[in-house]
Amino acid sequence: MRTPKPWYRRQTDTWYVCLRGKQVPLAKGKRSKREAEEAFHRLMALSAIECGPPLQTAKVLDGRSLEVVVLLDQFLNWVQQNLDCYEWHRWVIQEFANACGGLAVGEIKPIHVTNWLAQKTTWGPTTRNRVIGEVKQAFNWGVEQGLIESNPIKTLRKPTAKRRERILSTEERAKIFDSIKDDAFRDFVIALQETGARPGEIRAVTATNVDLQNGVWVLIKHKTSKKTHRPRVIYLTPAMQELTARRVALFPDGPIFRNTFGQPWSNNAIRIRFRRLREQFPELKDVVAYCYRHTFATDGLVSGVPIATVAELLGHRSTAMIEEHYGHLAKERSYLHQAAFTVTQRKGGGDV
Repeated sequence: MRTPKPWYRRQTDTWYVCLRGKQVPLAKGKRSKREAEEAFHRLMALSAIECGPPLQTAKVLDGRSLEVVVLLDQFLNWVQQNLDCYEWHRWVIQEFANACGGLAVGEIKPIHVTNWLAQKTTWGPTTRNRVIGEVKQAFNWGVEQGLIESNPIKTLRKPTAKRRERILSTEERAKIFDSIKDDAFRDFVIALQETGARPGEIRAVTATNVDLQNGVWVLIKHKTSKKTHRPRVIYLTPAMQELTARRVALFPDGPIFRNTFGQPWSNNAIRIRFRRLREQFPELKDVVAYCYRHTFATDGLVSGVPIATVAELLGHRSTAMIEEHYGHLAKERSYLHQAAFTVTQRKGGGDV
């Protein structure tokens, strides 16, 4: 049987040893190797045999429950192997670990999360809603895996998320395009506008997902794959087919949408680029990448495209989501007729 040895994890700045599948923290700080080794030998002595009966992780060392940072670390390992949007999960978990990772799970109370969020003055209700949900998911995962007995923040309420109903005007879209200096980000924004796809879907597209003969992207693994049980098909306009062919030629392996350094776009990188746009143009308040998806849906409905067709283009299983967010447009038929005429005029259309 392989003898366990202490090892250092840079992300948490902590020495660990893995015993019977569980990571036990030994000492904090990279320079604390000797302290970690001493704690390791004490731990092994207590276990009686080299890899004896299952241990109660950190309790063996100091009588406390499992450290939050250890739970979060294992949760992130699981996320990376099983879920999409790893960068989002990693960002939230790292932020929470920086604030509360040193506590034991049994010491965590909702007030710790409340106080942590109080320091994030730039986070709105939607971000807070998602962040609390993410942290709760980590603790719930720990319960499911038998690492902890209960979720210590189960009763913490999430603020109501704001609906992402910000629609971009023609002038705003033009302003955004005119301000972008690099082709890499411009291509990504064009993809947002031309497809109505989720930002994460665009980031995930590789050459293997591209079918130029039929003018589509086909994503097998996507946000709603577990619900729809079918691939996500994204339909490409002629302009997007040309753009896609160009990106595939540049990057035949891995994601085709990359930054100027040739690295795949991360969720955080896109978020930062739109934050810079908002800082540059105060009138673009609340504009994020997802606004292009809502604008795409709105443009379709006001142009007379049936709700079922818009739902299919957006990758929804039914029209329920479209009706909830945009149903009022479908009911205003006179408005739709006038809006369709306005759209054609903006595109330079004339009398037939």
